[in-house]
Amino acid sequence: MEKQELVVTPEQTALQVDPSSPQAMIMTAIASGANVEVLEKLMSLQERFQANQAKSEYIKSMSALQSEIPTVKKLKKNGGTNSNYAPLEDIVAQCKELIRKHGFTYSWDTSMSEKSIEVVCKATHINGHTDTSSMVSEIAEGTKANSAPQKTAITITYLKRYTLCNLFGIMVADEDQDARLEKTKPKLPASPKMKIMALLKALGEDTETADTCKAAVKKITKLELVENNFEDIITFLSATLEEQNAND
Repeated sequence: MEKQELVVTPEQTALQVDPSSPQAMIMTAIASGANVEVLEKLMSLQERFQANQAKSEYIKSMSALQSEIPTVKKLKKNGGTNSNYAPLEDIVAQCKELIRKHGFTYSWDTSMSEKSIEVVCKATHINGHTDTSSMVSEIAEGTKANSAPQKTAITITYLKRYTLCNLFGIMVADEDQDARLEKTKPKLPASPKMKIMALLKALGEDTETADTCKAAVKKITKLELVENNFEDIITFLSATLEEQNAND
């Protein structure tokens, strides 16, 4: 059988490559015998061009993802407060398929010092662009029932939850109350302060005075008991109680 050679004409090449692109400029430079220095500059230009394209595709896909991603419902019951919350595994379960659908993968890197932990959540798009969200926290004091590894695990889980939500723009909210839930609807504390007190009691902490409550919150979460921190305090105390109950 006669061997046939595939020949690509300049006209065909022009159809395949944008003449204004760095790739076309490289091909032209090679054809004209450009020196190594010129080729290196053009290669660097091509790399920046590809990186910008990858970033643009990342932004488009992230925008599409965020238009579809649901508000994560707080479906897990906290026995200490009769309230619901969304643990990390629920957030992942409700969002992972959409994240994958739009071409993203994610992972966490964790680094520890003697007293603090940093968690970095990294999202990588199928076209190569990567973005990160990081958060640092002192290791939670937890309660007397928590071992050192449990305190570390509580802190890491807390940081993973927040960095994942921050990176993908995931919102967490109370589940809408409907007829399906009315029969089992719990009576929640009237205010965030009451929720915090109920959590502290469930964790065996002294809540007799405002000072003892502040001290307990500071010990377990490293946060000040002020209004701007209420949501984070409730989340952290809930995670601590969940971890404690799981190991009872």
